[in-house]
Amino acid sequence: MMMKLKKILVATRNPAKIKHYSSILSVFAEKVVSLVELHIEENPEESGSTAEENAEIKARFYAQRSGISVFSEDEALYVDFLPEDQQPGVHVRRINGKDEVDDDQLLTYWEQLLVGVPKARRTGRWHIAYCIVTPEGKCNKRSRD
Repeated sequence: MMMKLKKILVATRNPAKIKHYSSILSVFAEKVVSLVELHIEENPEESGSTAEENAEIKARFYAQRSGISVFSEDEALYVDFLPEDQQPGVHVRRINGKDEVDDDQLLTYWEQLLVGVPKARRTGRWHIAYCIVTPEGKCNKRSRD
């Protein structure tokens, strides 16, 4: 029988992600908390070049600050109509020289980008990485497309 953690932190402020991951993680932890609940305002610099690296950066950052185990995830987007050197990858919200654009700016950017792309070529994939880090620094990562 697997031992349950007393508490785990979901490293996000996104209400939909908190709800989604809380329902999954509640099987493994007695209590699932969010950055909002713990009043953690800081953000790590996500300097990784892959979703796996950024998920680990976030998990280690918040485990150090909270003193509890942390679950984090990060995504990378790859689209079939752009050449390799123009792929958004882990920089989905970093466009036109801005580090973090809002949803409206992001939507406008992609709408403009897709204008000349035939519908049949508007394909791609999300690559999602998950990471759990304990306060002692143990790390476990998984990913999927």
